[in-house]
Amino acid sequence: MPPTKEIVPVTSLGIVRAEVEHFAKNMENRLAKNDGERGDSWKEEEPEYLWRRLGEQLDPLQVLLEDTKKAETAEQFDAVALRLRAKAADAANFLMFLAEHYDPTSTVKIS
Repeated sequence: MPPTKEIVPVTSLGIVRAEVEHFAKNMENRLAKNDGERGDSWKEEEPEYLWRRLGEQLDPLQVLLEDTKKAETAEQFDAVALRLRAKAADAANFLMFLAEHYDPTSTVKIS
């Protein structure tokens, strides 16, 4: 039986798994890309709208997953994988937006 990993809670000290930190940076980069156009407008959106927008992210993500299987070269795979990671971060951001609406410690006002 493999040894169990100790799960360290995320704290203000910034203790977080490397994979989570890397993905969170991707999420932030995707948000920053749209700051000029949309900023934090999601904070004013109804949760139903955010849920609908999340759904719009998932179908293209599924297509990209299938496209990774069709890639014939490493370059093609890398190009699809780059788009897949961006779309996954977009979907994760919509999940984060939804979660923030229902977090009692959040500064986001519930519409």
